[in-house]
Amino acid sequence: MSAKKKISADQKKTERTNRNQSQEKRVLDVFRKARGGWVSGTYFLHTMYLSQFHARIFGLENDGWNIEHSDFRDEYRFKSYRISKEEFKKHDSKDSK
Repeated sequence: MSAKKKISADQKKTERTNRNQSQEKRVLDVFRKARGGWVSGTYFLHTMYLSQFHARIFGLENDGWNIEHSDFRDEYRFKSYRISKEEFKKHDSKDSK
């Protein structure tokens, strides 16, 4: 029988935070590759397997990213999202300082 390693509440919180940041980075990478184009929520869910993509987008917005939400919805009733090229330039210039 294998002994289970006990994980403290702080370790669990850190693990969860790291995972969320990693997912936010993946979402940001998709926006960067889209080059200002719209990315459907369906893509985040069905291709990237991010069921909580809304939370990742919200996290990026809390970090200062200006993410546009579309008024239209796809056949699965998901909105689309985008970050303008200018927004990336603004953040990239902040990061390089």
